[in-house]
Amino acid sequence: MHRSLLSVVLSLTVLLGTLVAAQDASYTFTPIDVPGASATLAYGVNNKGQIVGYYSLPGQYAWHGFLYTPGVFTPFNLIRV
Repeated sequence: MHRSLLSVVLSLTVLLGTLVAAQDASYTFTPIDVPGASATLAYGVNNKGQIVGYYSLPGQYAWHGFLYTPGVFTPFNLIRV
């Protein structure tokens, strides 16, 4: 009985210690909105802070790609061959 209780207490200690450590991290979130788009979805970011993703325009059902380098959106379209 004492062994299982000790196991539970140790497991909870490890779990709670991990949660406390995660709370110490700080992050900054920035909205990414392609100008004129009705929806924007960021998909990835590299170590230079460049973000890639896709967006749609109002009234269209097509998605377009973008590269966001802080302050500058570069749209692009993929063409299937």
